[in-house]
Amino acid sequence: MGIRYLISLGFVNITGIDINADKLALAQQSGARVLRADMHSMPILKDHEFDIVYSSHTLEHAYEPSRVVSEFRRVLKPGGRLYIVLPYPDTRLEDTIQHCGKFELGLDIVDDGVTVTRYFEQRGFRLLSKQFDSFREPEIWLVFERL
Repeated sequence: MGIRYLISLGFVNITGIDINADKLALAQQSGARVLRADMHSMPILKDHEFDIVYSSHTLEHAYEPSRVVSEFRRVLKPGGRLYIVLPYPDTRLEDTIQHCGKFELGLDIVDDGVTVTRYFEQRGFRLLSKQFDSFREPEIWLVFERL
């Protein structure tokens, strides 16, 4: 579970967000603050509330990734870090329903992550690092600074 891993790394004041009640119940066992919210609109969170936003294998499921990225930017402090892990390249047609955001994000374009990186840069972020691995599947790990 992501929250437990962040706690093991020494992070404190963690807030987890999920819309799924079962996942929330599991996350609450970590002792962290967990809230039920849709990632597309999180009015429960204050503007500039966080130093870091971490999103792993969630954004590709967004029906409107631009709204989610706008929320990430809103809740991040200026200069805050956005850590994103996404399946890349995501070219399979079989997962189009589950990964409905992949086309808007550019995850289906095999170009060394240029298109997906540009997507965030056009929305107020500056790329700090980009890595590829196959931890769960072929993935891209991106770190951005909020401008």
